[in-house]
Amino acid sequence: MVVVWAWMRRGATQPSSAVSELQRAREDVEKKKENLEKVRAFIADKERVANDDIEALLGVSDATATRYLDELEKEGRIRQVGRTGRHVYYEQV
Repeated sequence: MVVVWAWMRRGATQPSSAVSELQRAREDVEKKKENLEKVRAFIADKERVANDDIEALLGVSDATATRYLDELEKEGRIRQVGRTGRHVYYEQV
């Protein structure tokens, strides 16, 4: 609602575009939650997972897969083995 209010205060004549932006942001958040759940379920069945596995599972870029894995690492669910390159993988903690 703050977005709509700010949009209208600036004199915009189409607050519906601000509402649609807000809706898209909500959808993005929901999609991220769904993808994280998919990754959690995928990791639960594996001993080790590589970035390429997450890319293939979700159909996302290398950078996006890395962000998902980093988030799970921060949660303490997985740990990274290796520093850089092709020999990096993640395992359950």
